[in-house]
Amino acid sequence: MVFKAVWFITLLIAGNLMWSSPSFADSTLRRATNSMPTSLDPQRQKTSMDSRVLNDLFLGLTALGPDGSIIAGTAESWDISKDGRQYTFHIRPDARWQDGTPVTAGDFQLAFARLFVIGQKASLSGNYSIIEGHQQFSGLSEPISPDKLASLKTGVAVIDNLTLLITLTAPAPYFLELLARPPAFPVPSHLYRSKGSRWAAPENLLSNGAYQLQYVSKDKITLTRNDAFFDSNHVAIDRARYLHVPEGQSAGRFVIGGHADLAEAIPYYQVDSLHHANDFVVHSQPVLSLSMFLLNPNVTALSDRRVRQALYLAIDRNALVRTRNSKETPAYGLVPGMHDYAAEAAPARSQQDALTQAVALMKEAGYSKDRPLHLTLTTIDSTQSRRLAVLAKRFWMNIFVDLSITQKPFNQVVADIRNGNFQIIRRSWRADYQDPNNFLYLYSPRSNRALYPTGNQEVERLFDLAESTPDLRMKYLKEAEHLLMREYLTVPLYSRVTHALLSTRIKGWSEHVMAPNATRYLRLEG
Repeated sequence: MVFKAVWFITLLIAGNLMWSSPSFADSTLRRATNSMPTSLDPQRQKTSMDSRVLNDLFLGLTALGPDGSIIAGTAESWDISKDGRQYTFHIRPDARWQDGTPVTAGDFQLAFARLFVIGQKASLSGNYSIIEGHQQFSGLSEPISPDKLASLKTGVAVIDNLTLLITLTAPAPYFLELLARPPAFPVPSHLYRSKGSRWAAPENLLSNGAYQLQYVSKDKITLTRNDAFFDSNHVAIDRARYLHVPEGQSAGRFVIGGHADLAEAIPYYQVDSLHHANDFVVHSQPVLSLSMFLLNPNVTALSDRRVRQALYLAIDRNALVRTRNSKETPAYGLVPGMHDYAAEAAPARSQQDALTQAVALMKEAGYSKDRPLHLTLTTIDSTQSRRLAVLAKRFWMNIFVDLSITQKPFNQVVADIRNGNFQIIRRSWRADYQDPNNFLYLYSPRSNRALYPTGNQEVERLFDLAESTPDLRMKYLKEAEHLLMREYLTVPLYSRVTHALLSTRIKGWSEHVMAPNATRYLRLEG
């Protein structure tokens, strides 16, 4: 079976800078953000903000097009074997790093080697464990020796400078999507030889995407057009500036005040008022995601499954979503609905019946009004997160829970999840690819050994069956979801809708569920 990927080309017209400063000759897009990237190293990507900037800087073998569909990236085409396990990628001859050096198949092999060498510290490395022989990479250490890398027999093989063969342990229909994500972005071998793991430090960084790094500080990142990018002539915006919103100021006010042209994380409670702002528009984009309260089964207070089940039952999801007025969908299972996988439906019982059952479970576990359970919920330090935590406190008061709320910076919350340093923590997971495995995998030791050191062996068996039996894959994944739900490792809340505030000068924005809205797909007019 041969797949020829056709490069998506859209004619773009460059505008000039900022609605507030029409005298600028070049076009600069200013993007407001509530957090800054944790790293510019693609293999160490942890957050959606990391991904946003890295997608402007780099290009994988494949890419997400303006509507979120898979298009050609650094590979101009690829062939897939009949059994769905082997992918042969043909790298475009005009692919270049910003210094003019050709991008090679070896650059991608080095990227995968680094991903598995970093291992658990690369929070998304587990997504790529379907690559055959990936365990051999973990025997290396940074800086990776080219000779040692060449001696390994793994599922990532360099055929020649422009041909890369990747072999999987089993068919994975989502694999092309994974290759469009930062962990699979190439590493410049010629730079890595001299800099090692420091190649991605701001003073050294080379990129192969539409933009290159010009400036970085704790509150601003400036990217400029990469003239070596093969499709640079169709990139309309010359510069992208990521600007950190100052503490105590909302992203909406920051944009309306003329400091930025767009903000992507507008709180739901500001949307109605912003709809009336002159020269701005609000775009609401559904997100393949799940917002949840993650429960740590390893702490004494939550080791009793009855307590975890009671916490799940006591949340009134419909009431929660109504308070947000945000077009969001209540979630009862671990996976949101997608093209060939149905989300868990709302239970037939009433919320009052669920609450009655939750109270009974807590009493069985030994808790009462006179002997409450003391728990701490950790969430990020934003008004929106605080409001959600306060709602949870009200719901859980009904089942004898005395809840304390701790707010921390976003990056610290991410670290706490990775290290299992919490009792309950608010988590919002946005899919890296359109497959239920991307959500179910969160509860596996392959994803987080600190939280799930051994995992559920029956669930792991079902994961393996799903990989080895493509025709029954969704059946086995649904069985795995049901088994995990009975463990009550999380309290699912809703699937998110994100709201972006844009200057009306910005064109090309998409509300498709997987649309990346990368800077290269946008343009400024007027």
